[in-house]
Order: sequence, then structure tokens, then C-alpha cells
Amino acid sequence: IGGTERWSGMDRYATSVAVATGARSRGWLVGNTVGLAASVPDALTGSISMARTGGPLLVTRPAGLHPVTTTHLTSLTGTVDSATIFGGPGAVSANHERELLGYPSAPVLDGPPAGSLQAKRARIQVRVGMNTTSVQLWAGTTLVATKPATSYAMVDFGNALLPAAGVPLRVVTRNEDGKASEVGRTFRQLSYPAATSIVVDKSDFRLYYVKSDVLIETYPIAIGRPGMETPTRLWKINSKYITDPYGVYGPRKMRLYAQSGSSWAYTAYGIHGTNEPWVIGTKASHGCIRLYNRDILDLWPQVSLGTLVLTRE
Repeated sequence: IGGTERWSGMDRYATSVAVATGARSRGWLVGNTVGLAASVPDALTGSISMARTGGPLLVTRPAGLHPVTTTHLTSLTGTVDSATIFGGPGAVSANHERELLGYPSAPVLDGPPAGSLQAKRARIQVRVGMNTTSVQLWAGTTLVATKPATSYAMVDFGNALLPAAGVPLRVVTRNEDGKASEVGRTFRQLSYPAATSIVVDKSDFRLYYVKSDVLIETYPIAIGRPGMETPTRLWKINSKYITDPYGVYGPRKMRLYAQSGSSWAYTAYGIHGTNEPWVIGTKASHGCIRLYNRDILDLWPQVSLGTLVLTRE
């Protein structure tokens, strides 16, 4: 049929830009508008509609404009002054409309999921899109930090202080025009005895390890059986052992010492692995806290002697 060229890009977004650029260079596009679609059915029907206006159909991501699409649209400033989005907000998010109107892209918060149990701090990273020059981190109405940003960058706030339970952690992106977009999340607060400590919550059969006010990991556990319940109190880990991996304690054990006045007394209780992994998540031990062997091997080297442990209902 006389085809002599291949128009393509690294992905579907770059390919649609390559086709639009090639068509415009040949004089096939005479309109001052573009179309945007994320799904194949919307793109197919949208391309027919756009052909009638002399404009191209650009394939976009559901959540926001792809960098290659943004670069192409920016290059058309003065040529293109309108756009048609094909598909509802479930297919192409409302974020596209804001981006096309010059607002910063809605930031994407790479951090703890909303509603999760957290310590006082958590690692917060933010991915930004187009039209962005700065990112702000807010705890409710309190500004925690502001960092400069460029479009499509990752901004790292490190281990940021989280707001109290129920108070939203807000991320706000801004640009030089004074326009802003934001997202927010709320978390549940974990109560623990020291900045680096362990909490054993008997009610949900979980062990929480906190280091420098950051929740590092949670592990499923087994606790004391009826009549031999795990005591609820404050402890300190003052001994650690390498044990028989095939024995009742599994490969590692940490001895719990109970607070007695101003000192700490040796007890028979400990945190260790198990040779009965099927009991994890139940009341099965003689009062000790059992973990899967893979989990005790992960936790044991991280925990220093003197670490406080709180067991609670």
C-alpha cells in the first residue's frame, strides 16, 4: 500500500506523540485542539471525533499526563488552545483537567498506607508530576517542611514526624503561578515505651518493632495458652541466644527480664522461634512469645540488649 515509514515510540504514550508530530509535519492536522484518552475503546472512538476537527488523539495514563505527553503539549503552546478528554473520571482522572489548566499534578505519596498503625515518624517520599516547583508537607494545619521540586521528580522528606491519630498528613504541590494540588492521609498511632522498643499486642497476635520512633516491622506471633497466659507488663531484653534451629525455641531466643524496683529480674519468658509454625496466631505457648523462624532470624540481629518490651492486652 506504499507505506515507507514507521512511526513509533518507547511505549504507547510516546507512539501517540510520534504519530501526532508526524501528522502535523505533513499538514494533516489543521485544528487548534487535541484529544486525550486512556483506554483503547475511548481512544478508537475519540480518534474519529478528533479527525473531524483536524486534531490528534494522544494516549494518556489514567492518573495523570505522561512526561512525553507534557513535553509535546508544551511545544504546541500558541498552536493548541483546547483539549477534549474522552472517558469519565474512572478512565481519565480529574487530575488531567487540572494539569491542562496549569495546576500542579496531584502528588503521589509513597509512604504508609492510610489507616495503618504507625509510630511517631515514617519515611515519606512524594512523586510529583507536571507544573510543580515546590512540595510542602503539612501535619494538619502545621507546616512540617518545604522542598523545591521539578516536574516528574521524587522528593524525599526522610523520616518525617507524623501528626496525631485522626489528623491528616497533607502533601501540597505548588507552582510559580500560585496554584496548588494536594493529597492527605490519616494514620493510627502506636503507643510504645521508648524510641526503640518492642510492643507485643496480645489482642491482635502481633509484635511491633520500633526503632528511632519509626515502625520498622510487624510480625505475627503466638502467645501463652489459657492458664499460662503471657503476662502484661514492661520488660527488658538483657540476654540473647543462638539456639537449636530444630528445637522448641527455633534458631534464636531473646530473654525477657521483668522490672523489679530499680533493677531487672531474670524470668523464664522470652521471644523466640518455634518448631510448631502452625500455632502462630493462636494461644499456644507456656507464656513466651513465639515467631516464625524466618521472622525471629530477621528480628534478632536488629534488637540490642537493653531494648524495652511492652506486652499488653
